[in-house]
Amino acid sequence: MADTQLIRDRLDIVDFVQEYLPLKQAGSHFKTRCPFHQEKTPSFIVSRERQSWHCFGCNKGGDVFSFVQEMEGLQFIEALRLLAERAGVKLEHSARAELQTSQKNRVLDILSFAARWYHQGFLKSPRSAAARAYIEQRGVPAELAEKFMIGFVPDEWDLLTRALLKRGCGIEDCIASGLTIAGKQGSGYDRFRGRVMFPICNVHGNVVGFTGRLLEEKEDAGGKYVNTPETVAYSKGAVLYGLHLGKQAIRERKYSIVVEGQMDLIACHKAGTDNVVASSGTAFTQEQLRLLKRYANELRLAFDMDTAGVSAAIRSVELAYAMGFDVKVITVPENAGKDPDDCVQKDPEAWRRAVGDAQPFMLFLVDRAVAQARGGSAGQSGGIRDLVAALAPALGIIAVMPSAIERGYWTHVIAERTGIREDDARAEVARVQARRTPPAGGLARTTSNTSVPSAAAPIVLDMVEQRTERLLALIVRYPRPLLTEIALPVLTADSPWLAVHQALVVYYERTKPSSWQEAYQGIRTTLRDERAQQLFDRLQLLAETFDFRERDAIQEAHILSLALRTGWLERERSRLIAALKDAKQRGDHDREMALFEQLKNVK
Repeated sequence: MADTQLIRDRLDIVDFVQEYLPLKQAGSHFKTRCPFHQEKTPSFIVSRERQSWHCFGCNKGGDVFSFVQEMEGLQFIEALRLLAERAGVKLEHSARAELQTSQKNRVLDILSFAARWYHQGFLKSPRSAAARAYIEQRGVPAELAEKFMIGFVPDEWDLLTRALLKRGCGIEDCIASGLTIAGKQGSGYDRFRGRVMFPICNVHGNVVGFTGRLLEEKEDAGGKYVNTPETVAYSKGAVLYGLHLGKQAIRERKYSIVVEGQMDLIACHKAGTDNVVASSGTAFTQEQLRLLKRYANELRLAFDMDTAGVSAAIRSVELAYAMGFDVKVITVPENAGKDPDDCVQKDPEAWRRAVGDAQPFMLFLVDRAVAQARGGSAGQSGGIRDLVAALAPALGIIAVMPSAIERGYWTHVIAERTGIREDDARAEVARVQARRTPPAGGLARTTSNTSVPSAAAPIVLDMVEQRTERLLALIVRYPRPLLTEIALPVLTADSPWLAVHQALVVYYERTKPSSWQEAYQGIRTTLRDERAQQLFDRLQLLAETFDFRERDAIQEAHILSLALRTGWLERERSRLIAALKDAKQRGDHDREMALFEQLKNVK
């Protein structure tokens, strides 16, 4: 295609890659550590002369298109559109038509329109006066309300849906966007009603979903905060609120601030700390961490670090350390409020000082463990047991650190600050590592329902697998309606989730547990494969975060199932096209014809 060559001519691959990775010149080439696998010695080479890249560690390589596909997790058509915009290339009609016919792009168009529609309603409608007063009361100036496209939708049954249909959007696409809930006989009604609206954008600034904050609390209005369900455009675990606005500041300052919610993030921007993202909770995913790793290797967490907050964040922090992040904690002064939003409103300078004074997360955990033990039975016969128990989160993090030097350093710190002999502290870390690493030829043994995969073999899930994970977690949480109502189109023979799904089906056919929590051990013991056990542990933890009404869970499960089928078809189509090209190059006409027939059937 002429478009692709024109894009290659206009974009220099070295300049483009340098936006993601720090390149150093090595002769006529440039090199850095590979972003697609962990390595100590740089083996990722970029050639300006050839306009190509290659990693000699994992053998991945290609041109600017393949690079952005790998880095952003995009299909070729999506990469084409992104790079065309960067290069100032107007796509040919055929390419534009292909983009416009995909459901994902129709959904993105609907979401973009909705964001503008909500925002204009917030700014201009007399019915939005209470919403404008609420935002002003929260200390958000007009320029930030504009920057974040804050919106409002009145409490009417189908106000947005009617606007979308009037615009010419199909009801199926409205439902697929997550903005419309399917009604009877092909009708639909709005998911968001009577709410202040916060658009959620992907890293490129495209609106992919929304969070709606209830303006006036009343019965049967749903939770105070409602999010867009999983759709063909939105996966909660793959998006960070505000990253598209903060990524450049993160790269420049070499660290990212992670807060819990939208108002915390907006307050940070108000205080001038714009290298910030919101995780929509204290837990964040491997995909979100992978996004942040493009820009900086340091995280500063501004969460509520009470006992519940630490427990909720600890698995994500373990994963961050296993991926090579340096993690710190921002502590809001006691007299300055309970969160970043409060602190900025009361004393912006106190917030900026807190950011600058962030302490290592490990140091925070160790000092917290010492304080907990002293507050318990320290100095008595059970004191040392209290201390070891309180140190468990810190020991778990040390166990997943990829660097032996880093593990040794923090083991020394624990010994120094607790009075435990360093050899004993080292032995405790080794014990944790042994518990999390399966013995040769045997199954992994755990003493906890929250076991973490070994850092040596982290579980990496692509977008289809992430959505499968969420759908299966919904089934774990609401097994009775969903096991019979929801189809799982992607569970092919090679799917890592197949064994887990089969175990769920068999268990509930034979057993009637009193709760989904009770079913955990019964199902897990039937899983003989360590990876399947790890995947099931992840499902259990994710399921614990769900608090839906059953009908809402069913609705989201149906949307996820639709998104999965779309994703599976795209993945299968890409696989067949690649195989078709290979067969053509090899001159294997029989295989070429067979693959062509398979491709025609992928609908």
